[in-house]
Amino acid sequence: SRFHELTMVDESEILFDLVRDIQDNLQMERSVFRLMKHLSFMLRADRMSLFMYRQRNGVAELATRLFNVHKDATYDECLVQPESEIVYPLD
Repeated sequence: SRFHELTMVDESEILFDLVRDIQDNLQMERSVFRLMKHLSFMLRADRMSLFMYRQRNGVAELATRLFNVHKDATYDECLVQPESEIVYPLD
């Protein structure tokens, strides 16, 4: 189905599932991943990625945490391992 075909009940069920998942899940990255999957479907986005802010050795930077998230993606294939990060310094 497509976003324009979702009813208000469908949208409400998706949001309720997301809220319940966030409450039940101690791994916030998994909850964010599920949110991104739903958003990519609803927005008809080809792909989505999550970059996290951090400071390393006093240098602020953005680093990939979830990459190439789409409606059919799995968490394990989108989770970026430290040796594969894309890092943008913010100096």
